[in-house]
This record gives sequence, structure tokens and C-alpha cells, in this order.
Amino acid sequence: MHKGKVDVRGSPSDVSNKYGIASKVFIVGLKSEKDKNEILEKVYALTPKIKVDETKFLQKARLELILGIEDKKKLGKLIEILEEKNLKFYLSGNSLEQAYINLGKSKSIDKPD
Repeated sequence: MHKGKVDVRGSPSDVSNKYGIASKVFIVGLKSEKDKNEILEKVYALTPKIKVDETKFLQKARLELILGIEDKKKLGKLIEILEEKNLKFYLSGNSLEQAYINLGKSKSIDKPD
């Protein structure tokens, strides 16, 4: 919306593909900083652009990994890595709501005159 007018930018699928995420992976029950660092080393080797949220690590021993759309094909390998380490994790898929939130935060939006 710009100056009270709706501006169509594509279908919901287009918005999801451009501004969405592939998945969030929540790793729970990490026992130490060493365990966390070992996992992150493997994760970054698999996909260097992955976003990692460590804010809940100290409080809840939990890491949040956010895979972008460009990394969605690497999710299977990431799951293999976590299973090899016998880690507990759960997944959250892409949502259109998150894509619209990312669209709103994006600085690359072309603003009409």
C-alpha cells in the first residue's frame, strides 16, 4: 500500500518465492558451547548464507536456523547432519505471512511515485 493505494506486485506465490524462507529448523537440547560450535561449523560448510539465531541458546539450549528459498534443496542434508549427531530438532515451513513481513522489512521495494 502506498499513499492509500494498493500496489499489486504479483501473486502470493511470487511474494512467497521472492521474500519467503524455505524452513526454520529449531535444534533443541544442545549440551554445551562446544556442541553448538560443532553443529554450526557443519551447517556453515553446507550453506554459508544460513541465518542463525543464537539468542535462546543460553536460556533454553536452543538454536534457530533459517534457510532461505535458495537453500531449500539443502534441507535434507541438514537433517542428515542433525540425525548423525542424535540431536532433537523440529521444523517449521514457509508461511505466506512471514513472506509479507519480510516484504515489509525489505529495502528493495520499488516505491511508485
